[in-house]
Amino acid sequence: MTSALSKIVSLFMIQAEASVTSTAVTAITNDLGNFEKNSWIFSSYLLTYSAFPIFLAKISDIFGRKQVLLCCIVSFIAFSGACGGAQTFLQLIMFRWIKGLGAGGISAICIGYGFELRPPSKWPVHSALLMMAASVSMSISPLIGAAFTQVGQWRWCFLMKWRILFSVPIGVTAFVLLFFAMPRKLKLEPAATVAKPGQRMARMARLDYPGLLMFVGATVFLMTALQQAAQGVSYSSPEVLTLLILTPCFLACFLLWQWLLSRRSYNLDPILSWSLLTNRLFISTIANAWLSGMAMTVTVVQIPQRFVLVHGFSAIRAGVSLLPFAAVMSFTSVVLSVIMTKSKVPALYTLLFGACIEVAGLAGLSQVSTQGGDPRASEYGFQVLAAVGLGIYNVILLLMTPHVVEKKDLGTHLS
Repeated sequence: MTSALSKIVSLFMIQAEASVTSTAVTAITNDLGNFEKNSWIFSSYLLTYSAFPIFLAKISDIFGRKQVLLCCIVSFIAFSGACGGAQTFLQLIMFRWIKGLGAGGISAICIGYGFELRPPSKWPVHSALLMMAASVSMSISPLIGAAFTQVGQWRWCFLMKWRILFSVPIGVTAFVLLFFAMPRKLKLEPAATVAKPGQRMARMARLDYPGLLMFVGATVFLMTALQQAAQGVSYSSPEVLTLLILTPCFLACFLLWQWLLSRRSYNLDPILSWSLLTNRLFISTIANAWLSGMAMTVTVVQIPQRFVLVHGFSAIRAGVSLLPFAAVMSFTSVVLSVIMTKSKVPALYTLLFGACIEVAGLAGLSQVSTQGGDPRASEYGFQVLAAVGLGIYNVILLLMTPHVVEKKDLGTHLS
């Protein structure tokens, strides 16, 4: 129970990171400047959060889930303080992307560890707890960021009074719980078979570093190109077009490299085995998770900013206006987890149902008027629709995770 609580606290901590700044971003850019580049505050964090978990999961296969998870928590806490002390916009961005490294490792290991630790009959409960932690953090984090902004202290999103890290009370609690409650190694985790330090170093040498470089390169080029375009740079300009050309080139090289490794052309462990890349169920699950995660992140970030910039709300009121979305998504995820343990409805039909509701809600939000004044009731209605769809979609994808791949690839899939 204590181990489960510590993982929930860890996930709460990292999930709060993106949404806590959604209501504070205006205050941050008013202080540090570069409002036209404010999306980098989120993108810099999400870049490493999404690009490196696969590699960190591979490292945890060698050194153990507990050891790598504790290192990631320490890194996350340390760079929370660095973000709070940033004096320039560039410093904040640099600290945010390093902080994302730790967050990505925490996310992948916490989720996968629960499936390794529990029998299949307990997986729905595990999934419900994870979704509840993520949703609750999304519900209250914008209000925390708004409260700090309201008193003119956006740095308190990362720092608390007397220069104590905002994440420290939460982060230290998670660290202590994990340190004492989490087993050093599980019998089923890959690191249990690595007994000697020499074996660990040999396996580290076999990690697919070229594949990591290609994968991260494709991610960085695509994100940078889209960020440039969002700032008004033409897609046909060299700054954007070159990056858009390099993205598929790096991706193609990555896929070719993984295929060569599958033929044992080199004595390296691939980032993504070719058997996974040719597994249609795996690819479709990953694609759907990517699309759903993108929709959820954009919604959590944009809704509060919309209420501030379009409707003239205060930061606190904008945070409150996000509550219908976050609360409904949390409730839907938990309830559906319980229902899925009792019913025999195929996951595919449930996913399709959730997708239809999600698309309807997001399409409605995209068509809401950008004129000032009080928001219409339909705007909140579309929030609720999108939240129900995302709640259904996310929990089903999470429940499918251990059934899609073999246990040896579980960490990779969850990353």
